[in-house]
Amino acid sequence: MKKKSQPILPDPVFTFDDTAIVMLRTQDHAFQLALLLNEAYQMQLSRIDDIYIGDQPYPCFFYHDQPAWLVYILIARPPQAIADPAFADYDKLLLIRGRDSWRFQKKFYDDIHSRQYGITLGPAAEPDASDLLEHSLWEQCNRLSESIQSIDIFGFSSRRDTISTLRLIDTQPTLFPVEASVANASENRAITNYHKQLQAFLEQTFKSLQAHLCDEQEL
Repeated sequence: MKKKSQPILPDPVFTFDDTAIVMLRTQDHAFQLALLLNEAYQMQLSRIDDIYIGDQPYPCFFYHDQPAWLVYILIARPPQAIADPAFADYDKLLLIRGRDSWRFQKKFYDDIHSRQYGITLGPAAEPDASDLLEHSLWEQCNRLSESIQSIDIFGFSSRRDTISTLRLIDTQPTLFPVEASVANASENRAITNYHKQLQAFLEQTFKSLQAHLCDEQEL
């Protein structure tokens, strides 16, 4: 008898209108970062087959949070290949698709960025030790922050203004969002060029994900 099969994701279409983007530079392997994200944000990222973008295989982790209507895709720079220019200054890409993707993107950025600059208010403030769950999550987020050397967020939705925290040189601990006026003219040209490179890479990635996550897996 032929075994039943089903797609990994019932609706594997990713678009700029429903997908928030986080680019990361870390000191950990992809599986280590996935574990830290799982602990800090109670995810269940798990390794799936490498995704081919262009002609290169990229390590990939996947989590579908059905109650929250969110899909998380963690993609790592290929360890022994020439990666796309989108990965010139980064080694990990996190995609968040769904109803509250932009809210999670902002929370993640604020959580990490505030800790990187030693800001102890807001998301980095230590909860009361008597609140065991919140204090444990705060500690896990601290560990996650220690593994991240750089974080930038992006959004290219036609329904909202372009989101980008990219700066070639951070000069002050400004929290989300960073104003465009912080960069000078030459930096803005470089940033605009990177946005085009990232968008082109993501267009390929979205097409690859649609095929990749629709592949039927034997049960």
